[in-house]
Amino acid sequence: MPYRLVFLGGKKKGDVVPLEEGRVVTLGRSPTNDIWVPDSKISRIHCQIEIVNDLCAVSDLNSTNGTYLNGDRIQEKTLQNGDQITLGLTRLRFEAVKEGAEKKEVRKKKKRRAAALVLCSECGGTILQSDLDKGAAKQIGSGFYCSECASEFADVEVVEEEPEAPARPGGKAPAAVERPPVAPERAPVASEKQVAIDTIASFDAMLGEMIGGHKVLEKLAEGRLGNVYKAEQVSTHKLVALKILSPSITEDEEWVRRFLKEADVGSKLSHPNIVVLYDSGKSKSAYYIAMEFVDGASVADLLHRQQKLTVRRSLNIITQVTHALDHAHRSGVFHTDIRPSNVLVSRSGVAKLSDFGLASTMTVKEASKFKGLQGVVYLRYAPPEQFAVPAKLDARSDLYSLGATLYHMITGRPPFVADSAQDTINKICSEEPVPPAQVLPEIPKPVSDLVIRLLAKAPSARYPSAADLLKDLEQVAPWDE
Repeated sequence: MPYRLVFLGGKKKGDVVPLEEGRVVTLGRSPTNDIWVPDSKISRIHCQIEIVNDLCAVSDLNSTNGTYLNGDRIQEKTLQNGDQITLGLTRLRFEAVKEGAEKKEVRKKKKRRAAALVLCSECGGTILQSDLDKGAAKQIGSGFYCSECASEFADVEVVEEEPEAPARPGGKAPAAVERPPVAPERAPVASEKQVAIDTIASFDAMLGEMIGGHKVLEKLAEGRLGNVYKAEQVSTHKLVALKILSPSITEDEEWVRRFLKEADVGSKLSHPNIVVLYDSGKSKSAYYIAMEFVDGASVADLLHRQQKLTVRRSLNIITQVTHALDHAHRSGVFHTDIRPSNVLVSRSGVAKLSDFGLASTMTVKEASKFKGLQGVVYLRYAPPEQFAVPAKLDARSDLYSLGATLYHMITGRPPFVADSAQDTINKICSEEPVPPAQVLPEIPKPVSDLVIRLLAKAPSARYPSAADLLKDLEQVAPWDE
C-alpha cells in the first residue's frame, strides 16, 4: 500500500510527499535530506521514516528539540494511518493512500514543479526560470547556482573546462586560477596503479563475472586493498557496490580476517549517513563485500575535480558525517579510517560514510605494503595516537581524522604533507598544522578554530564526542536560514 506525508503547518503547508516502500527517508532543515523541512527549530538531520512490508516507523535521529508523535516525544514508534508528526513548528500527517489518489497526487506534483528548471550544483536547491531571468540565480561554467551559492563565487575567476574532462550531469563548481601547490587525494596515475595493485589485470577479468550472486558490471574505484565494482544482485535486480579483495592480499590470512571484519562491523549499523552493507563471503576464490550503491562521488573525487570545496558545502557534508559518527560511537563502533575517499556524496547531496573496521591496527610497515602514494595518502588523515605502541584509538581519534578531512576540503590540501610514510608520521606527531584561516584568509575564523581543535595532538584537547562537535557545527555553519 502506498503512503504519503501531508504538511499541515509550517512553511511547506499543503505539500504532499509520497513515501516509497523499502526506503529510508530523512527529514530535517538541511536541503540534503530526502524531505527538506525549512524550520529553524529542528535539527539538520532530524528524524527518519522507514517502510518495510507495510510496516511503517518513525525514528528520532538524536535531534535537539525532539520528534513528537500525536503529542508525545518519541525515539522510535510504529506509524498508523492518520498519525500526526510534529517537528519544531512543522506538523505533518502520515496517511495511507487510497487507490487512485496516488496518480492524482503525481499530476499535482508535476504541475507544482513545472516552473522548476534545474537544481543548484552546490546546495541542491531548486532554481526557477524566473530566478535566472532576474539574475538571482546564475550559470557559472557548466553549473547552475542559486543566489546564495553564486555569491560565494563572485570574486573567483574561473577557467574553462578542458575537453578531456567534461562535467558530470549537474555541473561542477568552478576551479580557481590560483591553485594550492599540493595535489589532493586522487586515484593513482598509471605508473602508480602498477605498483599499488600488482594484479590489476585479473581484476579487469572480473567484468561480467558472477560473484556471490552478483553480476559484475563495471569498475568504480581502486583501493589499497582491492577494487570496488558496480554490480547487480541477480535475485533482486538491485544495483550494489561490490568490493573485492586484491588476490595479492588474500594470501595473508590476517588481512582476509580484517576485510571480513569490515562487513561484520558495518552490518551492525543502520543510519541514513552510513553505507548499508548487505552481504559478504568468498566466491570463486574472491573475497567480497556487497554494499549500498551510492550514485554520486567520493569527497576525494570532488577534490580531484575542484581542488577544494566551499566552506558552506564542506560543513554540510561534515555535519552529515558527524551524525553518522555519533550513531556509530553510541553503538560502540569506531571507524578508524576516515578520509576523503571514504566519504561518499550522492547526486542529491546526501553524505554517507563507508569502509568501517579496516585500519585500526595497521602499522607503518603494513602501510608500506601499498607502494607509491597509496600508503602515504592513507596516513595523512590518521591521528597521532595511531602510531603509538600500542595504539589507543577511540571516538576522539575518528574526530581527528574528520578534522583532517575537513581541513583538506576547505583549504585544498591535507594538514600535513610529505614524500614518505615516515616523514608524514613525523609531521603528524610533532608539527602543528597551519590554521585554515592562514592558508586561505576567506575561511571564517570560527570554522578555522573548530578544525584546529579537531586536530589537537592530545585527544583530551579535542571534542569529547561527536555530539559535542555537532553543537559547535550548529554555531559555525554559514548555511543556516
